[in-house]
Amino acid sequence: MISPTVDGERIILIKTRTKCFEQLGGMANIAIPKITFRKGYHMKIDKFSYHIGVADCFCEMVRAGVKRIALSHPCDSQEERDSFLPEFDKLCEKYGVHYYVENAAFLTDLFPLSLNQGKFNVIFYQDESALQEYLDLKAEKERAIAAGTYAECRKDIARRYGKLLSYTDEGIQRLLDANPDKE
Repeated sequence: MISPTVDGERIILIKTRTKCFEQLGGMANIAIPKITFRKGYHMKIDKFSYHIGVADCFCEMVRAGVKRIALSHPCDSQEERDSFLPEFDKLCEKYGVHYYVENAAFLTDLFPLSLNQGKFNVIFYQDESALQEYLDLKAEKERAIAAGTYAECRKDIARRYGKLLSYTDEGIQRLLDANPDKE
């Protein structure tokens, strides 16, 4: 199968979409148009456009109520993340949603530590209550760490984070089970 490239790395669209659906816990039904490429043709998708496309999809999902919050892709620096903000402003206006600039990634056992540690991203949300729940959950984790009780509640915090991301119980369990890089 001829596949598009992102920053020179070949990706297979169906695998990318499958991974996305798995992370959503099978919640989304999205029509995917069939794309046929001429033999030897490679579409080049730059990283910036790819990130904006993902954010567009997540803003639409938040607006539709499929997700309470959604995360942008993690960025290696604040500068990289901030380069997307003018486009995120347009997307949020288009879909009637908001974003929160996250400078301290929320690390839980839900996602591999190496994927988010030291990274910067954006939280898309529609209802202020969803953002507040996210911030409260982060604060709860910090209090548990300070009290020395995080080991007892870490799975619960990760599960509640998954629920806030609107993942199914089965999807959350798959992510927890498949994560070899816990904090």
